[in-house]
Amino acid sequence: MVAVISVTSSSHHAFSEAELRRLVAVGHLGGLAIANADRFAAVADTAARARALEHAKSRFLNLASHEMRGPLTVIAGYAAMLRSGDFGPLDERLETTVIPAIGDKVAELSRIVDRMLIAARIEEDHSRLVVVPVDLRRGRCCPASATGS
Repeated sequence: MVAVISVTSSSHHAFSEAELRRLVAVGHLGGLAIANADRFAAVADTAARARALEHAKSRFLNLASHEMRGPLTVIAGYAAMLRSGDFGPLDERLETTVIPAIGDKVAELSRIVDRMLIAARIEEDHSRLVVVPVDLRRGRCCPASATGS
């Protein structure tokens, strides 16, 4: 970074050593101020990009989870129809192994989709998770000092 400070004297005298030291100090302070302003701008830019990324992530989570719900519902529906015999009798292996495995995986994916939706909603609402100690023996919240930590 380069900057120029021009100083003149109305009395046209040469600057003393003390005055020159003060002017050099002022120049250094000016340089620090400019550097700090640049750093502040860089931090503000980084924060703005981070907010934009968080927003994009929330939008993705919301969109992806909603888009996954449709196919999961169809798969779960067909699995239920197979289980109920709507497509005719099933051999024992399909009935005892394949259909339950499909049901388990649909339930697992549904839980993942639910977590994605919750994460998106928390981020959209700017909600904060508040951790509160709970005494499970009493079933109620404990003061911080009573937790022993």
